[in-house]
Amino acid sequence: MAGRVIAQGYRVVDEERHAVNYRSSVWGDYFIRNPILPHNYRKSLEWMTERCDDLIVETREMFVDILNPFAKMKLIDALQRLGVSYHFKEEIDNSLESLVSVKFANDDFHAISLQFRLLRQQRRYMPCDAFKEFIDKQGNLNGTLCSDTRALLALYEAAHLGTPNEEILREAQDEEVRGQTLHTIV
Repeated sequence: MAGRVIAQGYRVVDEERHAVNYRSSVWGDYFIRNPILPHNYRKSLEWMTERCDDLIVETREMFVDILNPFAKMKLIDALQRLGVSYHFKEEIDNSLESLVSVKFANDDFHAISLQFRLLRQQRRYMPCDAFKEFIDKQGNLNGTLCSDTRALLALYEAAHLGTPNEEILREAQDEEVRGQTLHTIV
């Protein structure tokens, strides 16, 4: 007897017990066959601790190996966004100290905005004059900048770290609020 079909691919095996022959999960049965027992948990915890220490050492080596300032800034940004930057406080401080004197090309708005935000977040001063080159005579952002999503998001984040007397950042923040530049993202 094949049993009645209750859903596509599922058949009732035993009418009295209401047992159904379900298909196996795409995830497999790893967690059923390998329950977390105290001895497995300790091994797993030790492995995770060792793996964490290995990754910290590997990331510290990345700070030494990366010579490109923009790549180093992206690494710092990623570590801060992941919430693990406290492991690398000294490396980040040393990198940001060297970033104070770095000048990026005038057409790399994303790098300039990222540098501005990272330095200001760490209470280091960077003048907002670098943003003047991306504003036209009418006070609007350059047309090429409006198509660069990463640059716009970097400007948005950097604009919140300006002081009240920094007119450029306040205008950028107001422009973001009005939605004149964010409409290109959505």
